[in-house]
Parts: sequence; C-alpha cells; structure tokens
Amino acid sequence: MRKRYIALFIMIAHVAGAGELTAQMGTGRVAGTVKDTAGNPIEGANVLAEMGGTDFTLDATSDDRGRWAMIGFRKGEYSFTVTAKGFVPQQFATSVQGLGKNPSVDVTLEPVTTGNAFTSGPAGELLTEGIALYEAKDYQGAIAKYEQILQEVPDLYQVRQNIGNCYLDMGDFDKALAQYQMILTEEPTHIGALVRAGDVMVRKSDLDQAVEYFEKAIEQAPEDEVLPFNVAEIYFDQGDVNKAIEYYKRSARVKPDWPEPYLKVGYAYLNLAQMDQAAEAFKKVVEVAPETPQAQMAQAALNSLQQQ
Repeated sequence: MRKRYIALFIMIAHVAGAGELTAQMGTGRVAGTVKDTAGNPIEGANVLAEMGGTDFTLDATSDDRGRWAMIGFRKGEYSFTVTAKGFVPQQFATSVQGLGKNPSVDVTLEPVTTGNAFTSGPAGELLTEGIALYEAKDYQGAIAKYEQILQEVPDLYQVRQNIGNCYLDMGDFDKALAQYQMILTEEPTHIGALVRAGDVMVRKSDLDQAVEYFEKAIEQAPEDEVLPFNVAEIYFDQGDVNKAIEYYKRSARVKPDWPEPYLKVGYAYLNLAQMDQAAEAFKKVVEVAPETPQAQMAQAALNSLQQQ
C-alpha cells in the first residue's frame, strides 16, 4: 500500500508538470470586481496588469456591476493597478497561472475624502506621477512622490498602502509592514492593509502572525474566497492538515464553482490517508469544473485510487 500511495503522488506531479508547459500558451483568465468601501460597484474603473520583467500588459474596464475580466495571461508575477475617478488608486502584485481560471481578484477602493484639490491639484499630479514610477519599477521615485502627497494632505493615510507596496516589491519587509500598521492605527479594519500585512508575514516566514492578519481580513470580507484559501495554504505548509481542510472548505462554500479548493481538499485527505474522502473531493472538482486542468488532475487521481 505504501508503494502504491507514493506512486499516486508521482503520477499527480507528472500531470501537474504537463500543465506547467501548457501554461506558456497564455490562456490564463483573471476576473474580479471593483467596489467602494460601502460595497457598491464602481463602473468604469481601469484595471491594468503588467507582467514583471517584460512589456506584456493587459487591461480591462469594470461594468455597471463593477465586474471586469481579462484573458491571455501567461504564468508569472504581475503588478495590478486599479484606478477610478474620485477614488484612491490601489496597487498590488500577485502570481497568475497561465492556464485556465485564476482566483477572483476583488478590489475595494477608498473614496477621496479631501475634496477636488486632491484629484485635480498638485497632490493629484503627484499621485499620477507616483503610479507611473511604480509601474516603471522606480520604487524609490514612487515613494518620494507618495510622501510628497502626505506632506500636502497628511490625513490621506490610505496613500501609505502605496508606499508599503513599493517597499514590499523592493523586499524591504519591515518598512512595508510599518506602513501597513500605520494605516491600521487609523483604521483597524482596513482590509487592504490587513491582507498586505499578512503577505509581509508570509514572506518573513512568520506564519502564525500572517494567519492573525488574514483572519481579521476574513471577518471584514466574508464573501472573499481567496482569503480563507490563503489561510488554508499556510496551515497546510505548517502541517496542520485538518485546519487546512477546514479553510479550503470555507473557501469552497464562498465560491462553489471554483475547483481549486476541492482539489486541495482531495490532496489534504490523501495526506491523511483518508482515501474515501479524497475521492469525494476529486469527484467534486470534476463535477463543478469538468473542462479545467484541475479536473484533469482530479480525474487522474480518481483513476489511481480506483486501482488501489
């Protein structure tokens, strides 16, 4: 039984490797929403995605329900910039798979609270210049522009998220965390700062602290399927498989048509040698998303389980 169990994982890894090659075709899809802090959709928001180290970009505009989608992603790290008139722009970086559908990217934009002078005056010009420098990966230049904004509009603490993102992309985790924590001092339930602070702690390998930040973010955004999924990944890496299963299932409840959590539940049950539960999870993957790479991997796993 032990040899067969190891062989099953070798087979799954082989299938996953084949998917890596296919990902170079650039058929990845990313979709999401843009909303304000009250949960209202923002129409006409621009979402720009730029692949790190290349000139490859994609963009989209949100519809009247705040929804947007892009297709054609290659696998890699992308910088996203989301802008809308009357709102503070948001920037972040994330990994994107080049084959099939990626997790939903749902963005909440903070309204500008300092009047028209911010968007049309010198501060607005500084913000535009800072975003351009960030997109050009001139992070120090971008930070200088954002700090000038804070000198002119000290109450606009949300700009610190942009500064923190620059430090995060530079690999200066302590300075990034300091910026996010300053936001949380002003607004303890700020979802963007909580998530980014959690990202910092993951990169610092302080997974317990990362989970604390993500848990607080989940409390503020219970409709977000990505947050519990990320917590599940952390628990799995820590070896707490049962806790990982709990959060994978929580992610699946939020977005029942997303196959990735079911697939991870299957792998987690395999790790616990609970083959019947693993089979049920793999069947669910095939049921909800039969045409996806995840379904191919799940079916391969099911075929091997049936031979045990």
